[in-house]
Amino acid sequence: MRKIAKQHLKDVTQRAGVHSAASAGLLSLPEFAEKMDSSAAENDVHNAWLEARKQRNDLLILEKNVLTRGSPVLPKAVRLGLRHPEVSLLDYEEWFQRQVKYANPGDISSVFSPAAYLAEMYQAARKLYPEKSRWNIDTRRPDLAELVLSQKHMDEEVSALQLSNQILLPHVRKQLVEQSLLDEKNTHSDDAVLQALAKDMRSVNTPWHYHYARLRQSILQKDPELKKLLAASEVTQHIGGGARSALHFNIAPAMHQLLTEKLTQSNAQLLYKKYFSAMAPEQFLNPRFIRDWYSLTDEEMQRFHLMEELNIYQNGTMTTVIDNIFYRVTLTRHTNNDSIKVYPLSNSSLKIEGSTGFKASSKGYALCPGYTATNPAIRWKKDQKKYNDNQPFSITLNMKDAEGAHAGSTFKLNGPDSLRIGKWWPGTSSIDGEFNVVEWNSVSLGSIELYALKLNKAIRLYKATGLSPRELEDISESVSADLTISEETLALLSQIAVLTQRYAIPRESALIIAGGNISLKPGESGISHWDRLFNSAEQGGSYLGLQTK
Repeated sequence: MRKIAKQHLKDVTQRAGVHSAASAGLLSLPEFAEKMDSSAAENDVHNAWLEARKQRNDLLILEKNVLTRGSPVLPKAVRLGLRHPEVSLLDYEEWFQRQVKYANPGDISSVFSPAAYLAEMYQAARKLYPEKSRWNIDTRRPDLAELVLSQKHMDEEVSALQLSNQILLPHVRKQLVEQSLLDEKNTHSDDAVLQALAKDMRSVNTPWHYHYARLRQSILQKDPELKKLLAASEVTQHIGGGARSALHFNIAPAMHQLLTEKLTQSNAQLLYKKYFSAMAPEQFLNPRFIRDWYSLTDEEMQRFHLMEELNIYQNGTMTTVIDNIFYRVTLTRHTNNDSIKVYPLSNSSLKIEGSTGFKASSKGYALCPGYTATNPAIRWKKDQKKYNDNQPFSITLNMKDAEGAHAGSTFKLNGPDSLRIGKWWPGTSSIDGEFNVVEWNSVSLGSIELYALKLNKAIRLYKATGLSPRELEDISESVSADLTISEETLALLSQIAVLTQRYAIPRESALIIAGGNISLKPGESGISHWDRLFNSAEQGGSYLGLQTK
């Protein structure tokens, strides 16, 4: 039977083009039967397939024995006991010689060691970028080229944090020296580096105060919610509200100084240089720069109203820059359903744009702007020209070109102002025409440097507290009408944080309990907190305002 199976196996391997009978053992029984002669008995097919499987298994065992005997790791006594009934393993030694020296996978000389793997990765990484590129591995990690591959270095354990600090510290020293924040004589002093990082405010990721951070973490580990600290009145009475807020929101000393620092037009340039160095102030007019610098999302940009472009009205409000001063212009009223926008250019010139309607029965209409804030009124008659109905217009008005202007006449750049535009058509007198009155209010936001400093305060406080810009605005307004962030603002933030945590109430409710104002400004839902409290549907439909008696 075995002889028949071997014969069938030989026939199969010849028909299948397989040179080794053992290779037929890779086939499944149905595949093997398909290649057999159809006249072969089922039992013969099965026996031939078993013979193929046996030959394959014998060869696998032989291969393992050969490799085991050839391994220098195996003790000699064990190797002598390896024998095969049909094949002599001594032939292996005659063909390939014995290896008496070898490297363990954990040896530095082994091609399978971690050192060899990392060295191969380093060689491949060097080719990813040109040598002069800032992303080249030798530029980013100059220490790798000088790293000595030794068994001690590979076997000695080191924490990832310790290794990252060793790599990061030289780069930090270099950056601090370049920014003149660290004296070159103190580059080898870790304390000098830590002091420089604690005071550095030129990056959104600093300051980093090592000693303050360790002290805060030690307190939070024992009292995560600060309940025990707040319950100890004999201790908290010596801690101001600003200090409690700093502890709660992780506000480092240098950050606390920045947030509470008084900003004025007189000290704006000095503080701007302190916090932004040689950075051009005009960059803060670019929404993309602000988003990248502070790592803000588009949603956060919209919450801060930073997606608004200069000199473009959105919901009746526009931001413009005149003589390096920020102004926010808000249209408050215009008559006759005309669409007119006002663009102040200076205190002596402004531009009006829009379209205005005339009577459909007449042709050859004219516009005559007039400034009513002076006595007598100022008019620009030479700007009159013919217009069609609803034709867009753009007129630039300059005080030096006006009729009736007296010396020193100017437009208001800070406060409410208005302009009257007369509309005439053929056959009408100066008193028979129509007048369009457009009113606006301009508010000075200060210089670009002052605007950048205020924005820096607002965004840093937002990132520290996690409160929305709208909530921070309501809290700041409860302390100061001009939204100035002060020590009292931080103290109120601390009170609100304690109340929301202790009683699980919304922050706007905690603001009222802490003595803050009820917000009259519409929130994200379009309804103010005042209206939700006093003018809901349950109040009977009557509106309750601040002047209601």
